[in-house]
Amino acid sequence: MWQKLEPRERLLLLIACGMAIIVLLFVAGRKIYKLRTDLSDTVNDTPGQLTKLDKIIGEYLYFSTLDTTGGERDPSEFSGKLEKIFLDHGVKDRISTMKPIPAKDIDKGKYQVLIFDVNFRGVTLESMMKVVYDIDKNKRVNAKVEFFQVSKPYQDRSTYDVNMKIAAYSGKAR
Repeated sequence: MWQKLEPRERLLLLIACGMAIIVLLFVAGRKIYKLRTDLSDTVNDTPGQLTKLDKIIGEYLYFSTLDTTGGERDPSEFSGKLEKIFLDHGVKDRISTMKPIPAKDIDKGKYQVLIFDVNFRGVTLESMMKVVYDIDKNKRVNAKVEFFQVSKPYQDRSTYDVNMKIAAYSGKAR
């Protein structure tokens, strides 16, 4: 069949086959490039997902212990524990406001959260970091620091104003 074609037809057929091969190579190359890009995006996102997973596991373990420990249910008792921590670190006299936010039910009423909004004036960052460490890591109180904001007043270089929200979760009494 190839012998029956005119030279001009053979040339057109070779050009058409060459173009078809080039198009196929281009499509295959784009597909491989897209797959490699997706794979590298997945690899780059993995550390962030591990951090997120660690946080979720930590929260799960925290909430699962609330079923056995009960957590903080009484606002006045919780306030007393916080004041003891503040006193131990020498910042109790620097509290400008310490107000409770009304308790809320979360997770379909299974847990209850008590939040205290505490403002300090003229405290050192070192003492506040020790307070946060005592609350979050040492578990002197069954709570977490949910919000922490530092602002620099103009008067002194080594003291700061600090606003923090401390949340205590508890398994709801059944």
